[in-house]
Amino acid sequence: MPARHGRSPVVHFLFVMEALARLQPQGRLARHVPAVAIFVIVAIALTWPLARQLNDTLISWGDPVFQAWTIAWNWHALTTAPLGVFDANVFYPWRNTLAYSDHLFGQTLLVLPVIALTGNGILADNVALLLAFTLSACAMYLLVYDMTGNRAAGILAGLAYAFAPSRMAHVEHLHLLSAQWMPLALLGLRRVMRQETLTMNPLPAPALSLPAWLQPSFERARSVSGKRWYALLAAAFLMQGLSGVYFFYFTIVMLLIVGAVYLALAISDYDWGAVRRLLLAAGVCAVAGLLLIPTLLPYLRVHDDLGIERTTEEVTVWSANTRDYLAVWPRNRLYNGALERNFRHIEQALFPGLFVLLLAAVGLANRRAGRDRWVLLAVALGAGILSLGLSKEFAGHVWTLPYQVFYDHLPGFRAIRVPARLGLLALVGLAGLAGLGVDYLWRLAREKLRFFTRYPDRLYREPMLLGLLLFGLSLGWVGVEAVNRLEIPDPLPPASERADYQWIADNPAPTLELPMGEGPVASAWPNFWSMWHWNEVANGYSGIVPPTYYPFRERMQDFPSDATLRLLQGIGVENIILHGDFPDDSRAEVEAAIAQRPELTLRLAGFDAVYTLERDPWMWELAELIPDGEVVDLPNATADPVAFGLLMAILQRTGHTVEGNGQIDYYTLTPAAEPRCWLVLFPNDPPAVYGYTEVTVVRAAGGMTLYRDDACE
Repeated sequence: MPARHGRSPVVHFLFVMEALARLQPQGRLARHVPAVAIFVIVAIALTWPLARQLNDTLISWGDPVFQAWTIAWNWHALTTAPLGVFDANVFYPWRNTLAYSDHLFGQTLLVLPVIALTGNGILADNVALLLAFTLSACAMYLLVYDMTGNRAAGILAGLAYAFAPSRMAHVEHLHLLSAQWMPLALLGLRRVMRQETLTMNPLPAPALSLPAWLQPSFERARSVSGKRWYALLAAAFLMQGLSGVYFFYFTIVMLLIVGAVYLALAISDYDWGAVRRLLLAAGVCAVAGLLLIPTLLPYLRVHDDLGIERTTEEVTVWSANTRDYLAVWPRNRLYNGALERNFRHIEQALFPGLFVLLLAAVGLANRRAGRDRWVLLAVALGAGILSLGLSKEFAGHVWTLPYQVFYDHLPGFRAIRVPARLGLLALVGLAGLAGLGVDYLWRLAREKLRFFTRYPDRLYREPMLLGLLLFGLSLGWVGVEAVNRLEIPDPLPPASERADYQWIADNPAPTLELPMGEGPVASAWPNFWSMWHWNEVANGYSGIVPPTYYPFRERMQDFPSDATLRLLQGIGVENIILHGDFPDDSRAEVEAAIAQRPELTLRLAGFDAVYTLERDPWMWELAELIPDGEVVDLPNATADPVAFGLLMAILQRTGHTVEGNGQIDYYTLTPAAEPRCWLVLFPNDPPAVYGYTEVTVVRAAGGMTLYRDDACE
């Protein structure tokens, strides 16, 4: 007779799980509540101890600092000047600076009550992070449940998707974690094409069982209306567009892949009704896309203003290779030791987890899933191939890959820097297939595994215990794969302790914070602290920077020279914060130089001192003298790329088109095809050299001269 294990930890665990299983939610929606609860608990556990400090710390002091500012800025703009939301208060005086990165409108909508009631950008960003994990898991859960009727399969697929090692590597990147809308878009399109719904009829208890809220239900019936699924498809498409530009384009790619599969199947079946539904689905997405135009146009303007476009060399650098799919973030506890040799960068750490890979392979054998297998496989393979970039060398030849088609023909696709991120789209297909694999194994166990009679009779008499044990072990497997070594930073001091920011909040004006630091991250904190005053700041941090920013930052190392003060006055800066973290003893040297400048007045002494600069916005005054809509020529911007670049920013912001000659960091001005009516040069630079023989001086200011061509009427 087998030995009993009543006192073993395993059986104690089983008894606890059995007690939890007796909680039976009532109603169709209530049956999904335990799944959501699991996702919330896992999200909190895998980001612990963040949940203990939601108000005053972030997952790191890197990109989350920028994201907290973005959400807070969206709310501030919504309540003050909603039409000017894209003219964010950083990188002054450039326009559309919110479009230098993802605007996070979708995430802001999800946490709107939090930011509206508390005004706390840190809390809002942390809640958005936990929601991104939870909702991504929920979306995959719903997709797999819709395909299988199996909640256990849906839960495990949701966890495998939301907490895959490749996603946990981006725990700092809210826009990449907010991937819940892609599975929902796929669910909506699937329902549109199939026009059927699931019923809730659990099968009789088998030898391997689950509590009622996990019980599979396998019958299908025709849906009375498909309108709700068109609405779901449109809403998911719209929300993905509001949540991130990368995943918006990836959603388009996914829908094109899935649409092509459905179209091929419909044509092979001579199912013209399916073709009509597919065309209608495309129309619905097009309508949703039209609603996104106001949020996409600023990105087009930034492209036009700055010439932002990823070169083929840059795209190649940030493409994936096959080894990247066996690479993990160095902080992954389980796999880093085995896979660290494959790691290049977190953007290319694309290992989806052994759980997903094994069960995805099993899922392909789930014939009951029918064509859903091939749809998911197409998403996984299509996204994986696209992640490889423009081309790859193989067998001594360079092969052009499908990514080249999107790069050449899909508007806006050239702004995508990291094709490797398409590996995160491949997770939609892989996790979906893994869910089909769980369902297949579960059904196989129900029918084939009779050897459990050898186990303690308690398990045999209570099959729910064994089912919960296996389910719990699967949860543990997924969770262990996702565990990272997270080091939550110390909380920030209360903003009320910052007298410098309180002073400029009471005296609003364009502001510069010095020193401006080195490297991109050094510039993130002025974004963050501006949440307490919302002044326009010449500092900034984002996915891209304007072409003047780094040269401007370098020039400010000479502050307070004549050239730096004249430049700051020209763009309209009036408040200057002098922080104490200057390198070496240069703070004392700067303060001694400031004491010799009558244009600067000390307003607040201390470690973070505040000065005001005598007002003389001469660049803005030059721009105001030029009629609206006129083209302005800067024939010799090379003479001072920083000054002419900032003048270009002001001219663009006031509605003018700028042409000229010269290079401003990465930006090359477009030469004027013909003489223009308005031009700006240094006083010692004769206009005739540039083809302007008869001109009139309109005004000279700040070391620049504005001319008008006499040939213009």
